[in-house]
Amino acid sequence: MPRELQRGQTQVLYRYLPEAIFDHDDFGLCRVTTIELDPLEEDSLNDIALFDAIGDAVGQWTDTFRTRFPDVRDPAKRMGRFRIGQPRAVGFTPYPENVQCRKCGYVTAYADVERKGSRRAQCPRHGCSGTMKQLRYVEAHNCGRVQELNLPRNERCPSCGGTEAKLYDPGRTALARWVCVKCDGQIRSLRMTPCKCEYSEDAKKQNRPNHERYMRVYPTGEPGLYNPLVVTFINFRKSDEQRLRDTPDAESLLLARAWGVLDGKVLDLAREREQWVGGNAAKDEMNRQIVEALRKADPGNALVKQYDDKVNNPPGQDAINQVTTHLGMALGGAPSRRLIEHVALRDNMRLTTPQLVAERLTDRGEAVRGSEFLDGAQKAMQSLGLCTVEAVEDFPIAQAAFGYTRVTKDPRRSSVNPFMADEDGRLPLYTLPTETEALWFQLDPVKVASWLVRNQIVAGPAPTDPTAAWAWLWRTALRDPNVAPGELTPAAEAVQTLLHSISHIMLQRMEWSGYASSSIGEYLLPETLSFALYANRFTESKIGGLLTLFEQRLPLWLHEAGQQGRDCIYDPICAHDGSSCAGCLYREHNCVHFNKYLSRALLYGGPLPQHAGFGKGRITHGYWTSWTESGDR
Repeated sequence: MPRELQRGQTQVLYRYLPEAIFDHDDFGLCRVTTIELDPLEEDSLNDIALFDAIGDAVGQWTDTFRTRFPDVRDPAKRMGRFRIGQPRAVGFTPYPENVQCRKCGYVTAYADVERKGSRRAQCPRHGCSGTMKQLRYVEAHNCGRVQELNLPRNERCPSCGGTEAKLYDPGRTALARWVCVKCDGQIRSLRMTPCKCEYSEDAKKQNRPNHERYMRVYPTGEPGLYNPLVVTFINFRKSDEQRLRDTPDAESLLLARAWGVLDGKVLDLAREREQWVGGNAAKDEMNRQIVEALRKADPGNALVKQYDDKVNNPPGQDAINQVTTHLGMALGGAPSRRLIEHVALRDNMRLTTPQLVAERLTDRGEAVRGSEFLDGAQKAMQSLGLCTVEAVEDFPIAQAAFGYTRVTKDPRRSSVNPFMADEDGRLPLYTLPTETEALWFQLDPVKVASWLVRNQIVAGPAPTDPTAAWAWLWRTALRDPNVAPGELTPAAEAVQTLLHSISHIMLQRMEWSGYASSSIGEYLLPETLSFALYANRFTESKIGGLLTLFEQRLPLWLHEAGQQGRDCIYDPICAHDGSSCAGCLYREHNCVHFNKYLSRALLYGGPLPQHAGFGKGRITHGYWTSWTESGDR
């Protein structure tokens, strides 16, 4: 009979999702069957951002490997297909139900123990008084299927003819086999069950390794046996997103804001701009007729002149013209989700800058300390190639679990599976929205462009003007980063690896904030050379550790991150093999790319990882060393 347990919401999201196997103190190994959902408060979640984030994540899998997941990018197809809520009670049942005698090793199904009338957990073999325990192995396949071991029922031992088997387990599943309880003679090896699924059919067509067509035996504690799929997204207001998407020339306006060409808030500008560009046709025609009548009656009318100025040069048009001039083309596409998120954050959040911290210190009568703080922060930022470092008090983040994979997280070698539908046929999305504290970083576009050219990743020359550098990067690396699902262009991969590596180095030195690095999440926005580090706390209380780190130790923290980021306890081996391993950049939890796109070589120079899709195998000018060498600043 299914049972229930209570767990923290973040625990549910990563350890107790449906189909996950866990170890219960009272019931042993169990499998999660259901999770109750509590409805979210009205307007607490931006479902457009949620489905965009899921769409981006699922898009990493090919069509063949995502056939079980509905098309979330099509509003008509997702309408009524999902149920969104916060996880509460977890339902589970003991699993697997194959049991093994602690004394003689005999293996059977628990149902057989009950049928033979044995007391609970006692070996049913005649003359044996041993107790039974769960057999900690299952069979699993890349498609998501899992089942109990195929037991050798009534298969006779070649040596003595016995039909009672036990599992010989030397610690490696490849060497495990079924042997006779009586004589220890080998009965057979563990059987690999063929799986007739889309994944197996594709493996056959693509002539991939034969073992990928079969279910394989895994310990229940194998980390890759169950891989929860959780997306993180910035949870700003849905109405703001719709306005940012729908405003005329949206992509150009958002780029102008992200590049620093536009100082005002896009949200405010969009409301004003809608009155003059692409408004209601009937209303616009009526206004035009009224203005023309006024023009005839009074050619010098001030209202007519104001109207003409707004029509010919609507709000924000100068910024749009700067963007299109630098790009050398007009933009008309839909803005990317990351670009919208960047601008929504800049427009809505309470941001603390180094300048503001220095002003506060001066106001408290500590002018010298304020000046030293600002000077130190600016020097550290310049040496690390950062044009922006800010603290965010109310970072609106949300996480949502939407499915899982088996055996591996790699989209090229697994199928993405949604959670089982509820009684209404709707697929659950387990979602946790919150506001937390964060630190916001943005790289210097001029330095990134120079770094790409100096390492011959992109042909030069590199621009030295910030707006020109943004436009150059947008054309070469940021606008169309993908060449195929899960694959980046060389320039886009270089930028993503650079950004991700800096994020991890900052995370490794997070102890001064009072948080363990595992308690800090990262959020990358490669389109704007930005990333955020946020306290991964889904509670109402805020510790304030990141804000304290920013206000009291920012210059020293940045300086030490740059100095100590080059070190690895496994050097020189790690440095010769791509400069990325568990001793330096890898994270055990909360890595958005599962420790992919990482290398200290991009920052300090050296050999690249073998799988890197850019460069010539080596970075000659590190991002954190080439700036002072180049003499550009």
